[in-house]
Amino acid sequence: MGKKSIRPNFYIFNAETLEFETKTGEITRSVNGLKKRITLFFILMSLAMIGLIHLAERNTALKYQLEDQKQANIRLNKRLREVIKMKGAVRVVATCYTAEESQTDDSPLVTADNSLIDTSRIDSMKWIAVSRDLERVGIEMGDKVLIEGTGRYDGIWTVHDRMNKKYNQRIDFLISKKENADLFKEVKIRKIN
Repeated sequence: MGKKSIRPNFYIFNAETLEFETKTGEITRSVNGLKKRITLFFILMSLAMIGLIHLAERNTALKYQLEDQKQANIRLNKRLREVIKMKGAVRVVATCYTAEESQTDDSPLVTADNSLIDTSRIDSMKWIAVSRDLERVGIEMGDKVLIEGTGRYDGIWTVHDRMNKKYNQRIDFLISKKENADLFKEVKIRKIN
């Protein structure tokens, strides 16, 4: 003999007849449906929580990234204020270069402002190249600048060239091949026109 499936009986009070009625199948289906809905609800809530956690983590990462960017901007602004004070002198490092491909680009006799270098007059031309950060704050092509702190290169020079973008707070004196290239650390540059 096979086992008989026993289903629990549920008793419901019928208000019209004032009697208890036995309902087995309907209530069982109703309870099973409710269990499925509750399970689905908890699954959806779990997924929502996972999504919120992921969003919170991403917001935290973006917050730190934004803070880092703000700090970088503060450092850059401070540096730019130090780099150039339009009415005062700026401290830079000064080096020297010659009009050769190994020290410039593939057209060594043409400067960034398209001026032509006369190799027979380089010593009297008094031209310099400036780093791009100095250009961004006001020392531009064609400007006359006063240089102090080098000794032999002190005086008024004209900006005609631009240095490689890897350099900051730097100027480069155009010199003839017969001169020795030097490095000067505490040089002052001041725009005079």
